[in-house]
Amino acid sequence: MKKFKSLASTHIRKIAILLVMSTLSSTILCSCGDDKNSTQIETTTQKPEETTTQKSDEVKDEKTERQNQDADPTEATTQETNDTKPSTQHTNQSTEPTTQAHVHNFKSETYYTTETQTVHHDAVTHTVHHEAVTHQETKYKTETIERSGYMCSDGAFFENEVDAARYADEHLLSYFSCKTTETVQVPYTETVVDQAAYDETITDKPAWDETVEVQVPHTRNVCSCGATE
Repeated sequence: MKKFKSLASTHIRKIAILLVMSTLSSTILCSCGDDKNSTQIETTTQKPEETTTQKSDEVKDEKTERQNQDADPTEATTQETNDTKPSTQHTNQSTEPTTQAHVHNFKSETYYTTETQTVHHDAVTHTVHHEAVTHQETKYKTETIERSGYMCSDGAFFENEVDAARYADEHLLSYFSCKTTETVQVPYTETVVDQAAYDETITDKPAWDETVEVQVPHTRNVCSCGATE
């Protein structure tokens, strides 16, 4: 029983020590946290003062600069000139290079458009030749002919001297050579035309007009940029 009581009292002491240590540690942590918050608050409260101080310094610098300018306008002008030089240089440096203007280079080209046109077709024909229609007729014409021969004293005429001599002996006549002319009817054949020859045009297909669509060529000048003239 005594041992049990001693052990129990020992445990109780340990627990009491642990509780005291935990209480102390939590207190320390809280105090540290308060220190950090106070530090942040102090820092935050200091910033407006610094800003106010900085602004007041800038105002003083501007007033001083204005006074200097009023005192010596030459220096102020020189300073402004110097201040503007870097900006001018910067402007020149930032300027983009100018591009050269486009020069048209026109070339001729052929293009086609569809148009409606009327095409005339001549008639399709062929020619047939017809010969003349004729017949033959015998006709007479009067001609004067000259005859050389022999004539007896009674007027008988012979072309042959032998015949003339025999006739003259038989009839106790005389004969002589002579030339005579006489008119006679001489027959001839004549071609009579019943119908003259002619050419006949036969129409196989009459003329007609046809409406068609045709490609009509045109010429224009075109540049590589697409411009035309």
